Order: sequence, then C-alpha cells, then structure tokens
Amino acid sequence: MKVKTTKSSNLVTKAFFKRELKQELDQELRIFEIRIDIKLDDLRREIDDNAKKYRDEILTALDPTVKELKDAHEERTIVAHQVAEVRDSVDDHEQRITRLENKQIV
Repeated sequence: MKVKTTKSSNLVTKAFFKRELKQELDQELRIFEIRIDIKLDDLRREIDDNAKKYRDEILTALDPTVKELKDAHEERTIVAHQVAEVRDSVDDHEQRITRLENKQIV
C-alpha cells in the first residue's frame, strides 16, 4: 500500500506550528507584562500610602517636641534680653558707686 502525499493547506507544518506558538507566547508575554505592571502600580501605591501614614505618625509624635524646642528658643531669647538689661543696669550701678566712692575719698 502506497501512501499518497499532497500539498494541502490543511497540513500543519513546522513553520506554521512555530509561527502559531510564537504568536501565542507573545500574547501571553504581553498579558504577563500587563499583570506585572498592574501589580507594580498597586505595590507602589501601597508603599506610598504606608510612607505617608508613617510620615504623619512621626510628625504627629514630634509635634510636642517641636513645641518644646520652640518654647525653649523663645525663653532663651527672652532670658538673653533680660540678662542684657541686668548687665546694663549693673554697669550703670558700678559707675555710680565708683563716683560715690570717689566723692567720699576727696
């Protein structure tokens, strides 16, 4: 018995199979890339949300400390001004005492 071979378009050739496989793999790769991009975007958003949450928590926790530092700075400014006034007053008193002492010696 002899087998007849024909060049029919219904035959699946290696080239056809490779072409179809390549197209299917390309499509699967595009779908995979889209899924990865979506997951990366979701992960990026989650990281951003967590970073904002932690930043807000840190800033809220630092508020009392910042207030204390601000109050301490204002107090140092006031004290420095008061010390300058006392120094001026003491210098003036020293000059007056020196003059009085000089008058008594004469």
